[in-house]
Amino acid sequence: MLEETPFDAALTIEKVDEGRWRITAEMSDSMLIDDWLAMWSDDSGIVSVRKEILDTSSESGRG
Repeated sequence: MLEETPFDAALTIEKVDEGRWRITAEMSDSMLIDDWLAMWSDDSGIVSVRKEILDTSSESGRG
């Protein structure tokens, strides 16, 4: 499903073990993402979520 409708163009999906996948994406943090993850965590077996602040200093000149 994520391959068909990715979060963003930089989305990567990597098989880690049998039945386990690592999904990496860059997106704005929002309650919608948190709600989506909570909604799917039991059905899809989400075991961890890690959020990192990205360096946005190069985007500061954008209007």
